[in-house]
Amino acid sequence: FDVGNQQNELLHQLIENIFHNQEEVIDERLLTEDNYQSKLNKTGYLISQNKFLEAKINHQELNPYIKNLNGIELKFYIFLTSKLLSFEGRLKDAFSVLNIETNHYQLLHLDILIACERMYLATKMNHHPYIVLTYESLIDQCIENEFYHKVHELKYYYLTYMVQFINEQIFNELYNTKKGIDFSF
Repeated sequence: FDVGNQQNELLHQLIENIFHNQEEVIDERLLTEDNYQSKLNKTGYLISQNKFLEAKINHQELNPYIKNLNGIELKFYIFLTSKLLSFEGRLKDAFSVLNIETNHYQLLHLDILIACERMYLATKMNHHPYIVLTYESLIDQCIENEFYHKVHELKYYYLTYMVQFINEQIFNELYNTKKGIDFSF
């Protein structure tokens, strides 16, 4: 029981680290136990450290244990799978994976992570209907929960998506009014 509880705490710490874009180093001895929770946490840790090639190997070792995952673990597994697919350039597959129904397992930071990842992938794929239908409500949800760093990320994704539709002069005017920074060279 104590080992499972320790792995559960580590899982929540990893979600927090990824949510806050922290590359916090964790004692890797905690990730070497021979159980599915340790494998899941190790995959999450490697992704949080941007070690995607190692994470992919660990992810493949985790696949036979999917049936053992509880709701939050499954949701985290789906998020990690999407990150790996995105790293490989398989954006449509990564987006599709994130749409697997797991809404009855609530964990606010993980839910926001998944929603932000969906938005990031949608902007990369020019998935205009999804962006139009989701962007404003996601921004509102992040502001409501005071996740301002996520609001800035989302605005950056949206701006990089929208820049293809406007010329440089209009872009500079819009950007200067929002940030108070002059980019004219």
